[in-house]
Amino acid sequence: MYRVPDTVLSTHNSDGGIIVDIQHDRLLRLNRTGSEIFQRVAAAQTQLQIVEALARDFHICRQSAQEDVANFLRSLEEQGLIYRIPAE
Repeated sequence: MYRVPDTVLSTHNSDGGIIVDIQHDRLLRLNRTGSEIFQRVAAAQTQLQIVEALARDFHICRQSAQEDVANFLRSLEEQGLIYRIPAE
């Protein structure tokens, strides 16, 4: 599971979203899919829950959703916009 640091803020609308990284003074514009993933991370959903929701909501196969979510989460983590928390 992932979490969003306190120094990262976001806003979302029907077209996508914007992530603001206060600590590093940068912003990232998200498309609708990226915004949906980020909001689900912020809501403490698991990667599996996010994959299932994307496959259902965007009418894509589960494998494609799984690959896309994994790649996007990895990118966000590399940029310090989310961090992984250990499983309990």
